[in-house]
Amino acid sequence: MPNTTESPNGDHATGVYQSRLSLSSATLEAIRTEIAGYRREVKSRWGKKTAGQLTDLIAAVLFHDQRPADVAPPAQVSEATIRRWLPVVIDRLARRAPRLDRVLRRAVRDGLEVLLFDCTLVRTVRRGGKANRPNYNGKHKCHGLLFLAVTDTAGNLLWIGHARLGRTSDLTCARQAALAAKLRAHGLAGVGDLAFTALAKDGAAERVAHGVYRLRGNARDDNLDVRAAWLQLVPDTMVWDRTPEQGVVCRLSAAAFHGLGHLPAAIHQFTLPARRQTRRSDVKLYKGNLADDEWTRVGGLLVTRPSRIAADLLDGEAPRSRRSYTDLADMLRMGRLPGCWIAPPPVRELRELVRHRAKLVSLRTGLKCSVHAVLAKCGVAVPMSDLFGVAGEQMLQRLRLAPA
Repeated sequence: MPNTTESPNGDHATGVYQSRLSLSSATLEAIRTEIAGYRREVKSRWGKKTAGQLTDLIAAVLFHDQRPADVAPPAQVSEATIRRWLPVVIDRLARRAPRLDRVLRRAVRDGLEVLLFDCTLVRTVRRGGKANRPNYNGKHKCHGLLFLAVTDTAGNLLWIGHARLGRTSDLTCARQAALAAKLRAHGLAGVGDLAFTALAKDGAAERVAHGVYRLRGNARDDNLDVRAAWLQLVPDTMVWDRTPEQGVVCRLSAAAFHGLGHLPAAIHQFTLPARRQTRRSDVKLYKGNLADDEWTRVGGLLVTRPSRIAADLLDGEAPRSRRSYTDLADMLRMGRLPGCWIAPPPVRELRELVRHRAKLVSLRTGLKCSVHAVLAKCGVAVPMSDLFGVAGEQMLQRLRLAPA
């Protein structure tokens, strides 16, 4: 049916549309601005339709999949005009999208540490012919275009890549975007689904346990094995969404996170409210209910507090004879049990910052040594004392090495 739409600049165009276009004024204004800007760049002196009138026609094709042959005649323009403007508008709108490097730098400035990435398929209307076969996605059993998206832990979209053929796999999208390398370069951790596990074969990720991977280049954690075992308890739940009902690190494993003495943890120990079994010989699960003041978060993991650790060790790890409990009580009453000082939360946070800085400095030193090793291997002499000073950086920028 004929429908008269009003452009952002007040122009009117009468066309035949199958349904009403529910677009915001900001979207129409963005398209109109790009069309007008392109006309100024090419210094066009003619145009049968204004930028606002072309906006309505382009929006009908882009957002409602109208055929240019159906939209052009009612607007009294040729089909070639609409087809000529379509790639121009798409290209100029794509230039507005932020680059991945800038998005990652902004994420670091905002204090983000973990990003989520996944591929999504936008379904399209199937066209006939062999030209549409590359857009068929075998995973979703439909035609469409594949997009790689990056979000924060709250699900807010930070970046989306350009459209790829529907037959492209999720892993190929990540490889083409060099996502793993860019995350490592900015010191960020990425979480994806199992479709990205093949990154380990490329050397971009390291397999820690079944279904648990670590991006290479990040600082290695001393408690990495415990973290991997804890992640395997509930693999379909994100770390920040987990509750004590889904597993809490306890006993000797928790003591290692608090830095309590040098208690060896031969196995990984966790507390759950319901009885559960595991096939791993190095994991032991305990049944128990924890109060809100008996657990805390340490490095993202749910860990029992020192008071609960002591109670669990006395109940399960020490000898179960009455004589043993009596001796411990007498030693505690006479003050002969060695005590330990637990730093308050502000002090622990400062310690965490110092440890993190030490890891970063160690990583920086290793990278500098690698640069020196490459220069020595290629026979390049370094005349200055500091290769990474002002003169050294200028020399590195001018240096051209033969391909390996």
